[in-house]
Amino acid sequence: MEHGHAGGASEFSLLLPFLIFIIVITPLTVWLLARRTLKHKIDQSLAVNEEDNKNASPASHRYDLLQIGWVHRMLKSRVFQFAFQLPNFIIFMIVIIAGIWGTQLGDKNFATVFTWLIWW
Repeated sequence: MEHGHAGGASEFSLLLPFLIFIIVITPLTVWLLARRTLKHKIDQSLAVNEEDNKNASPASHRYDLLQIGWVHRMLKSRVFQFAFQLPNFIIFMIVIIAGIWGTQLGDKNFATVFTWLIWW
């Protein structure tokens, strides 16, 4: 028996996208913000130390990761780049398909909810 759903579309649960956002995206955002704050404090302390020691080279605290052979090969590899592009492509294709063929109820449509989660 129908319960008044538009077009007879099946129910779509928003529990999984919500849990992914809460479990993955939120801690990652907090970690990135804390890392940025810590980096800012370290840069300030380095600036104070550089004023005390004028003879130190400005790049003495930097380390070029591309000097490590396997890191350089990995970052320059097309396979590594594709490994990041493919999941994004799949997610956005799911969003587009859900937007076109999904339910017309905004709070039940994955495309609408996912777009609002990213946008805000």
